[in-house]
Amino acid sequence: MIDIIPRVYRKKCVEIRQVVEATLLSEEAALHLERVPGIPALRITRRYLDAKRHAILTTISTHPADRYAFNLNVQIDPEDGRTSFTADGL
Repeated sequence: MIDIIPRVYRKKCVEIRQVVEATLLSEEAALHLERVPGIPALRITRRYLDAKRHAILTTISTHPADRYAFNLNVQIDPEDGRTSFTADGL
């Protein structure tokens, strides 16, 4: 989305706020995802913000528990203590 936003909305995204919440799969989501309603799931809300911190785009994704993984790697530089991280979700 970060690459698509400038082309579609003609705005630069400078911040993404993400909230991951445990939930149960709704009947509607279960129908679309071919799962049983009420099973554990994750709801991910992402807000893409411009330089004035106004929302350009908000997305909400629902993932059954067996269809999502989040990986976070944090590295600490032994010389200066700076941290860096990489993350990805599947």
